[in-house]
Amino acid sequence: MAQNQPKQYFISEYNSHLDLPPLKTNFNPNDICEQPNLILTSINLNNDELATRHVQTDPEVKNRFIYQCAEVTLKNLKNKFKLSFPEKLRKKVLELGENGDHAGHVLGNRFSGEGVLNNGFPQNAVINQVNWKVMEKVIYVTMEKLLNEKNNFVKYSHLAVYDDKQKEKKTRPKEILFKLENEKKELIIYGKLDNPSNVKNKEYFTNLSTNNKTFQKVSIYF
Repeated sequence: MAQNQPKQYFISEYNSHLDLPPLKTNFNPNDICEQPNLILTSINLNNDELATRHVQTDPEVKNRFIYQCAEVTLKNLKNKFKLSFPEKLRKKVLELGENGDHAGHVLGNRFSGEGVLNNGFPQNAVINQVNWKVMEKVIYVTMEKLLNEKNNFVKYSHLAVYDDKQKEKKTRPKEILFKLENEKKELIIYGKLDNPSNVKNKEYFTNLSTNNKTFQKVSIYF
């Protein structure tokens, strides 16, 4: 890695933080990008209160979420709006999942992500309440540090991965890949979180530490 490049860190449910992905994950952060043959829609271009989001959904499969790149500013992080899903939209998101799922935000409230259909996906409830919150806190404090330095905005991207069969397209992602880049598009943090079915045992997910030491350790490494 060039000397002037920031260090890159990987987050997953397997470890609190790693310099590289676990062996055999075949994870490439460059895969988290605009996907071919789908329209990219830009949202909030003229609203500096909310993060600008560039989103792809799949109109042939109930508009399931595919890809999003959000440009987040310090003003967006300080936004105190409550942007939860209205009940009607929450039910529409849950129709794409299974019993016990939550309607998860792709771009969370803390980043000024809205409760709208193209920013939602059916998410395992344990992941939503435990792993996803831990990951978002790490991302948030890292964003805040970057934005308080010389970055006017940061890029926070997500890609949904589906366990599609030849004749059957799924509406519930099996995992979400994510990455955080600075204004120069230098990679800072990347990782993935699984979205398993019917998992109720929280002990399975405790490898992703929630103690303050882990937050500090990850958030200052860039």
